Order: sequence, then structure tokens, then C-alpha cells
Amino acid sequence: MAQPVGVTSGRLPFPDSIAAQVEYSDGSSGQVIYSSEGDSSHPKEAMTVYGAGIVAEVINFQSLDVYRGRKKTSEKSPSKGHREQMEAWVQYLRGDKPHPLPYEEARVSMLVTFAVLASIRRGASVDIDLLDPLKLH
Repeated sequence: MAQPVGVTSGRLPFPDSIAAQVEYSDGSSGQVIYSSEGDSSHPKEAMTVYGAGIVAEVINFQSLDVYRGRKKTSEKSPSKGHREQMEAWVQYLRGDKPHPLPYEEARVSMLVTFAVLASIRRGASVDIDLLDPLKLH
């Protein structure tokens, strides 16, 4: 189920901010909040993942903190990965390496995006049929 946060306005009929609950067939779930609200001094991208006895936080794709066994480990990078992404793309185009984003992962990501938009339009939950992606229930 997804819903806009605030009023949908602007040139396109899509909201600038959304909240979505994504539920998977294995029983796991995820919450996505995409927001144009807030203060510019706050990190643009923040992700927290909770699992069995582990929590991982990614901030601006430059820092990773992992909490496990009552201990915290951290990794930092000066890059957000844009250069690395372009290098991987060039290596793929040259035939040196496989595509950096497998098709099935990109496909599922886009299907979730379309389902979120459909849920907002309908005001109801939307199921994704991976075998028939044009059919959103």
C-alpha cells in the first residue's frame, strides 16, 4: 500500500513525497519513504535494514554502520559510487565484464515502482504478478 505525503502538485500528476509498505511473498516487508520535505542539511539518502540480530545503516551511500552482537562496525567511502558505476558500464560495453545490474533485479525494482504509483492512484494495495507484469492486481 502506498500513499502520497502531502498534496500532489506540479507539472506531473505524481507526488514529490510518498510512503509505501512493500510486502514480499516470503513474509518479509519493507517501508519506503521518499520525501522532498525536510531540511537540506540532513542526508539525502538514508537506509536502515533490520534482520535477525543485525541492523545496517547506509547514509548517502558513503557510510555503512553495522550493529551485530552488541558491536558496531563502520565503513566509509569518499565516493557515492557514480564513477564506479560508469567504470562498470564501460567494462560491460567493452565486453570485459557482465552487466553491473542483472536484468531481473532491475525489472523487479521497476515493477515495485509501478505498483507504488498504481497503489497511490487506486488508494488501495496492489499485488505484482512477476509472470504477467502488466497485470497489477
